[in-house]
Amino acid sequence: MDESGTRVRFDAETLSQLRTEATTRGVSLAEVVRGAVQEHLTTQGKVTDLLREAVNDALRPHVNRLAALTSKAVIQAASAKWLAAAITEHLAELPPEAVPAYPNQDGLLEDVRHYALEDLKARRQAETVTEAEAQRMVEAGPDTP
Repeated sequence: MDESGTRVRFDAETLSQLRTEATTRGVSLAEVVRGAVQEHLTTQGKVTDLLREAVNDALRPHVNRLAALTSKAVIQAASAKWLAAAITEHLAELPPEAVPAYPNQDGLLEDVRHYALEDLKARRQAETVTEAEAQRMVEAGPDTP
């Protein structure tokens, strides 16, 4: 084994503990230090891997649930957008005597977004949505996060 050296400084108490350990084991001070460093380097990776695995195991059900809820929300949003587009497409097909409340899609979609946000707030499902954020969402349109 090719060895290289380095100097390491310890405070008096640590050095005393290392010397006591070396005397107890009947080895040199350098061997105690090398062993401690090698043990640290060997176990550090294992502890990190075990910790990472434990965190991943604990979070996995929550991540999966969040992914499922997000997918459901995206599908519902796309369905609502398609339905709104389909309804407004047929506004022009109304008989001439029926005056639509919304002559174009923009006005209808703006009101629909406004009513949807108000409904969410009323159900306390969007407590964190401020009035400013709600207004920004209404003005930005359905494709803006």
